[in-house]
Amino acid sequence: MQRRRLLQTGSAVGALGLMSACATLGGHKPQVVVIGAGYAGATAAKYIRMWSGQAIEVTVVEPNAAFVSCPLSNLVVGGSQSMADITLPYDNLVKRHGVKWAQDRVSTIDVARRRVKLAGGGELPYDRLIVSPGVDFVWDSLPGMNQAGAQEKNFARLESRPANPGAAPAAPSHARRGRVCHHDSAGTLPLPARAL
Repeated sequence: MQRRRLLQTGSAVGALGLMSACATLGGHKPQVVVIGAGYAGATAAKYIRMWSGQAIEVTVVEPNAAFVSCPLSNLVVGGSQSMADITLPYDNLVKRHGVKWAQDRVSTIDVARRRVKLAGGGELPYDRLIVSPGVDFVWDSLPGMNQAGAQEKNFARLESRPANPGAAPAAPSHARRGRVCHHDSAGTLPLPARAL
């Protein structure tokens, strides 16, 4: 079996299980909250809406207005793409699929009450919760990057380089990548402010 087909089948089975569990939740429209809109979170939100025939309400909580692909950032470093090339707005999730959007961070997950508390003060009820905060840069692991303006200056420097479609992308070593990016996790509750 091809890897792609296996992943599609596994995703379909998982989503159908989620949908059937939500469908038995009494008289209200089932609510799914997705924390994080990276590859996994955005995909889950899209397909839950599609496969449920729009019967399940899905709200995504994501602090960013656009998705920047961490794996494709090596193409920016190598000069073959720009940051704009690897940045996609989340508009299609809302417009095409009817996903509700909360541009905020999660401060606490109240499992007993089935509520996600937002840093901005709101709360979102849920029947099912998907925690998928993705990856982010750990700026304090790089000397000097926590200084005022250092991050903007370095990204501006990369943006000012001309794109070279013929250049081979430069891939940093696994050791360096491990210092620059980390995988967030739900960890203990309440969540640390920078986790989501």
